[in-house]
Amino acid sequence: MQVPRAALGSADSIIAVASNLPFSEWGSVFPDGRLAAAVVDRLTYRAHVIETGSASYRLRATERSRKGGAAKA
Repeated sequence: MQVPRAALGSADSIIAVASNLPFSEWGSVFPDGRLAAAVVDRLTYRAHVIETGSASYRLRATERSRKGGAAKA
């Protein structure tokens, strides 16, 4: 089955992806390293990658709540 080109997206399409892991660690999420490399390749092709370099507030809050501490802003 052939998919029409318009259904695949265009230069005007916007996709936002957020992750707590750097691309180098995506292999730990996907069962196959080649699959992880393919996903990263397709997401980053002609993309603007913005790395904040900051720690995730939500991750810190979750870790604190699991340890029994209160989440602080």
